[in-house]
Amino acid sequence: MAQIAVLGTGLLGTGFAVRALANGHQVRVWNRTPAKCASIVAEGGVQGETPADTVAGCERVHLVLSADDAVDSVIEAMKPGLDPDAWIVDHSTNLPERVAMRCARLRLEGIQYIHAPVFMGPSHSREGSGQMLISGPETSIGVLRPALEEMTGTLSVIGPRDEDAAVHKILGNGLIIGLSALGGDLLKAARASGFRDEQTLAALRLFSPMTSRMAARVAGHHTSETTFRLDMASKDIGLLLRAGAASPLSVLPGLGESMDAHIRAGCGRENYTVAFASETD
Repeated sequence: MAQIAVLGTGLLGTGFAVRALANGHQVRVWNRTPAKCASIVAEGGVQGETPADTVAGCERVHLVLSADDAVDSVIEAMKPGLDPDAWIVDHSTNLPERVAMRCARLRLEGIQYIHAPVFMGPSHSREGSGQMLISGPETSIGVLRPALEEMTGTLSVIGPRDEDAAVHKILGNGLIIGLSALGGDLLKAARASGFRDEQTLAALRLFSPMTSRMAARVAGHHTSETTFRLDMASKDIGLLLRAGAASPLSVLPGLGESMDAHIRAGCGRENYTVAFASETD
């Protein structure tokens, strides 16, 4: 049994905390919006008042935050309470360049930090399924592997550089979001040509099963739960745009603009597929 902290208790962070409690660990939690910790406290978690208070005495600190600025801010706030031997495991989706800089800076300060983003929905984090990525020094991965394997169905070691997992993560999210956008456009074109969605999805399965799956998410977005908010998906496309800024990009800029337009229209907290669904739905 370990004492761990989870900072950031949105859908994914809450799932991690509940899973850890079910596995017999002592769990301390914190969120900028304290009410978001209530369901974890009801399961037996302990809510901290500040990041420093929350991480005191914990051997691992799991960060599940929205963006790099939040990660840096919360790490700075937790430092006074952080045990010298504690590990910070960051599951946030971050810019590779900033992950590398953060690792180097914290290493000089004697703080143990590793980036371990995930391909998981809320149900996966509660069930210990889905995929977790990790990269960095082999010795660090070896120390953390048993604890992290308990949290996920698959722990994938991406590479030796601190930022390798971050690169892999934004590429994967870009593929998922981009194929969803393509699927949405194909559905709209097919509807205009008299195809029912079922016919379109059957045709796509013959050409590209993955595109078919993404198109099916778009077609059924009104009945699906929010697993990946549009504003967060847009943020991840922004990370890809920044990572690829030195090269001329053909698709991602337009995709980002389309998503931003839907956010301005008030759809930011809806499932990301709303940006690609038919206007007549």
